[in-house]
Amino acid sequence: MNKKIAAVFVLSVFFAGTAWAAQIPGRTNFLVNDYAGVLEPAAKAQLEKTLDDFKKSRRIELIVTTVSSTEGMDPDTFMKKYAKKWRWIWPFESDRRVHIALFVREKNLRIGVGRVLEKQLPPAEVRRIIVQLMVPELVQKRYTAAVNAGVKLVIANLENN
Repeated sequence: MNKKIAAVFVLSVFFAGTAWAAQIPGRTNFLVNDYAGVLEPAAKAQLEKTLDDFKKSRRIELIVTTVSSTEGMDPDTFMKKYAKKWRWIWPFESDRRVHIALFVREKNLRIGVGRVLEKQLPPAEVRRIIVQLMVPELVQKRYTAAVNAGVKLVIANLENN
């Protein structure tokens, strides 16, 4: 009897952990989704306005997402599942979207670029934005500065090309 109870408990914990790991946020009406709570509120509001204005003027959707942790899920898998919840096709086939995602506990970030925008924002430039601008800020745990630096250069690249 005790073995059965222990087995049920172990399975319950396993499935609860699996369900927790599978929690992917769904679509919101916001372009900045700070699930990790690491962005300064005033800066987050300003960033939301900047991204909304950019979307209206350029018809390009730039999304920023922060999460505390992927709970063991690979960040690329997380981004694919997140994009699917937002009803995006991955990789952004014929999309005019850019997604900056910051994974706090994993100390990781990704910038996903829609295929239509890859000439304006090629992989080498994305890598430069991440390595030269965002990572130094993230090392210092300046999450708002990192996101703002990344967004600023992404927008500059898309406006100038």
